[in-house]
Amino acid sequence: MSESTICSSCAAALPAGAAFCTSCGQRVEVDAPAPPPPPPAASSFGQDATQVTSPELGDATQVQPSPWAPPSDPSVGSPSAPPVPSQAPPPPAAAPPFAAQAPPPPPGASSQGAPPPPGFATPPPPPAGVPSFGSPAAPPPPGPAQQWADPAAQNQWQMPAAPVAASAEQGSQKSVFGAIAAIIGAVLTALGVFSGWVTLGPSGNTVTDSMWSMVAGEGFLKSNDPIALVALAAGAFVVGILLAVGAGRTIMRVAAALIGLAIVVVAALNWMSISSFVTDNFTSEVEVKTAVGFYMVVVGGILTALSAMLPAKK
Repeated sequence: MSESTICSSCAAALPAGAAFCTSCGQRVEVDAPAPPPPPPAASSFGQDATQVTSPELGDATQVQPSPWAPPSDPSVGSPSAPPVPSQAPPPPAAAPPFAAQAPPPPPGASSQGAPPPPGFATPPPPPAGVPSFGSPAAPPPPGPAQQWADPAAQNQWQMPAAPVAASAEQGSQKSVFGAIAAIIGAVLTALGVFSGWVTLGPSGNTVTDSMWSMVAGEGFLKSNDPIALVALAAGAFVVGILLAVGAGRTIMRVAAALIGLAIVVVAALNWMSISSFVTDNFTSEVEVKTAVGFYMVVVGGILTALSAMLPAKK
């Protein structure tokens, strides 16, 4: 059974495909057939890995998309039409050209006082020592002659002096007055040992004996105190020499004080021994007195001790 078409004017039945109505002559409008539905989109899980959805890379007729176009949607398996390239952004503005330099002035013209041509930008002068473009580096302007500081002077201000150096400098100072006092004390001590030490006897009939006579026992008693005093006098003399040359001043000062104190103590103990011996062995009519030698030894010991306190020569 063939399909028929109804005339929209007179409602007459017309054969299929008729262009005009046979009754009223009206043009028959035939509806265009509906397009077939689009095929369903292929799933990414079921897509064939061997399927070629794009032209071959080596095809000369292939038109590549613009580099400014956005990427296509990866979810679409095979696009029906190539993506429309978006409008490319304008290229970046070109950098302005360098300011044109004015031509050099003629040989006869003077460069001083002439105004620059219009539109000429005078570049700022480069700092001293920085080479300009296309020209060798200029030497720095001459300045005052550089003076190098003494490293020893810098170290003197930067680093404090070591205590050892300070003590060595202090020990090297010469004590002239201390040396003179120690030497005089040594000489007086030695002379006092060999001079009259004590006087013994009744009034008007006295005998004077030296301290050195006690070594052999020729006097009132035998004693080794004279030998000790001579040794101390020799030590005081050596200390005086070292104080004069400034060798170990601190140690020599301590030695001088100890030697002087020892001389006075030995002389006092010896006198106490003689006085006790005379009192125990002689009558009250016999008197014992100190002689000049005793005072010389005591003064020598005091001078030796004082030499340790005298200032050094600066």
